[in-house]
Amino acid sequence: MTKLIGLFADEMKAEEAINALAAAGMDDVEFETISRRAEANDTAVAATPTLGADRGAAVVPVVGNLFSSWSLDTEVEEYFRRNVQNGGVLVVVDVVDDDNLPHVRTILEETGEKVAVSS
Repeated sequence: MTKLIGLFADEMKAEEAINALAAAGMDDVEFETISRRAEANDTAVAATPTLGADRGAAVVPVVGNLFSSWSLDTEVEEYFRRNVQNGGVLVVVDVVDDDNLPHVRTILEETGEKVAVSS
């Protein structure tokens, strides 16, 4: 399984990507959104599963292992962390079938600001 992480300027842009993924009919992808919660302090974000996932929302420390568990380049990790703390939204997509990677990546790139791959 490969994980694609897309950064979006706001919830509306992230929703565009989620809707595009849903419209593409890819049943083998699961994703969640990660954004800074309005009521959380500056060191926490909310991870919210989307599209019928049965996991509940959770507050995840930005300074914790969330970003480092993705094995991203340090500069990319810091870029994502900083943007989420400033109101950006991440859409994290787990792609089971690697044949779908190019299509998922294209969708994220068309609506997002930056896309990273973690496997």
